[in-house]
Amino acid sequence: MSEDPQTDERCFTLWRTRSLWIAFAVALTIRLVVVWVADYEFGRGGALSGLNAGYVNGAASLASGMGLLMHTRNSASASAVDVMKNLEISGTRLDKTHPYPIDDRGWIPATLHPAGYSVLLWGFYEIGNYRGIYLNYLLIQ
Repeated sequence: MSEDPQTDERCFTLWRTRSLWIAFAVALTIRLVVVWVADYEFGRGGALSGLNAGYVNGAASLASGMGLLMHTRNSASASAVDVMKNLEISGTRLDKTHPYPIDDRGWIPATLHPAGYSVLLWGFYEIGNYRGIYLNYLLIQ
């Protein structure tokens, strides 16, 4: 320690400011990588996997008026992302006449995880169709 307390305080302030900028740069880099991966997985790569697929499936079943559903091993269905994209291209949306899943055999009420994220994605879908859900999916990651 030096004899001048003001010098010590300035060094500490400089160190703290530099550390905050480094932490911000690392966090921003991580965020950009996550957005890039999510963009590939959700937008260009087709079907989602794991929890992401479950959340989007739940949002799609909610938008179809079927309630919050999840698939079982015995259920077969196209990817919710593909269905939403194709419906938007054709100028329609998920609803009771264009449901997801089309065949709900093997689908059960979703009780595995809280429905909050699926409900949020469903709200984004209601506001902006597939493009709205996709953009907001990237923003809230």
